[in-house]
Amino acid sequence: MQETNIVYILGDKEIDKIQILKGLNVNDNKEYTINTKYYSANINIETIDLDKENSFVKFNHNDHVSAIVLVFDSSKPESFNFIKSYITNNKKIEKYNDDEDEDDEDDKVDDHEEELDTNEILYILVDINKSKNEMEDQIEQWCIENLIEWVIFDSNSHKEYDIRKSDLTEIDEKVKYGIERLIEILESNMWPKMELKKNNSLKKEIKEDDNEYPSIKNDKFLQDSLKKVEGFFKKSATSTTTTTTTTTTTTTENNNKDNKKETKVKTNGLSIEEDQDEVDNENDDSQVMENTFKELQSLREHMKNLPDEQRRDVAAKVAMMFASSLNFEDD
Repeated sequence: MQETNIVYILGDKEIDKIQILKGLNVNDNKEYTINTKYYSANINIETIDLDKENSFVKFNHNDHVSAIVLVFDSSKPESFNFIKSYITNNKKIEKYNDDEDEDDEDDKVDDHEEELDTNEILYILVDINKSKNEMEDQIEQWCIENLIEWVIFDSNSHKEYDIRKSDLTEIDEKVKYGIERLIEILESNMWPKMELKKNNSLKKEIKEDDNEYPSIKNDKFLQDSLKKVEGFFKKSATSTTTTTTTTTTTTTENNNKDNKKETKVKTNGLSIEEDQDEVDNENDDSQVMENTFKELQSLREHMKNLPDEQRRDVAAKVAMMFASSLNFEDD
């Protein structure tokens, strides 16, 4: 049975969060399924009400929470204040405070590891207000600074804002807004518990899909960074395959009982070698993971100053590379 990912939908208790569930066609059990040409993922959705009593405290998140949808109404500033308080207390910042003492280097390392784990959570801010609001630019800037996706739930309002801020008269028909944009973000996420679809044409499809992202083709930094990320993804997949093969081979040898005494000696010898191999593999995996996080963080910092279209394209591209890397061992 496929494992389930957890998503929180939270916001001011006075805000109607049910319309988000309805927009996603979530069933009565608050179960949601993502089904793309690359993978499928089961989602269990939990709704949380924020108020003055709990928006300023730290939540004990479920270990398996993969995404948090923050719902507010821009015509009601208080609802946005609850969201900001929640983020301040629950989303780890990505940089250390320059004023921290140098003597606390060990503590910094531990804190940094925790931050990386926390930053794996996808954050999406959804505004359910349909009318134009003076806070829009301020809200978008806040989202960029905090690496949070922003969606205006009403598609027409979202599109109108995009036109106003971009000084455009027309919008690319491929660009999604409102609930469709929310679904697109969820489908582009790298869910920890997802089931990949084995497809011989996957690599061909991904290569063809590259043509769907013209906005990032001419950005050398983005292209170089994306190539590095893709390489790290593939290294991670290769490392996992190698470790699995080694473990299987060792198990077979240890089950050979033709000569118990000789097998015992061999097994003892193998155990020492296995332990060292496992340590080496773990160190290699840790290094690959660390490099991947560093490159992704650098990429995200660069994305802060990019237009919406480019940020969307980069996010979708990274998600596809991740899906491709998980099928890398099948090549």
